[in-house]
Amino acid sequence: MKQMKRMLIMVIAVAMLASVMAIPAFAANTADTDFWYHVATTSDFPRIPGRSKTDTSAVYVYVDQSTYSFVRVRAFGQHSTSTTTTNCDNCTYYGGTIVPFVRCNRDVGYSVSTMIKEYKWTYASLGFQSAGTNSDIVTGWWSADSSRTHNTPLAP
Repeated sequence: MKQMKRMLIMVIAVAMLASVMAIPAFAANTADTDFWYHVATTSDFPRIPGRSKTDTSAVYVYVDQSTYSFVRVRAFGQHSTSTTTTNCDNCTYYGGTIVPFVRCNRDVGYSVSTMIKEYKWTYASLGFQSAGTNSDIVTGWWSADSSRTHNTPLAP
């Protein structure tokens, strides 16, 4: 009987200890954020503000306005939300390798594969480049993490 009591007390103590231990939980950053961006030239990829990247899922992007039928999209890994920091890296992944950009058509949701978390960056950002020779206004929405798989972007 004494052994049974000791065992019961030990089980209760372990259960109580387990219930108060903090277990970290990270929710995927899948909420859509609108963007409006003026792409002044066709030679660079101006970036929208970064968002926390919590998992290795693709970045989701939906372009709903552009002068052209598609835009070039580059996924950046960075350590802040800044759009001007040089502490960033192109992490756009396509066909088993890092590529300079992918092409995303207007009015289609895309899962842009990246290596952001794999390269140990903590924030994701997107840069856009005009598909034509003139500047462009690009609008739409995006999320740093995806909750499901969307269309695959077009090759660079």
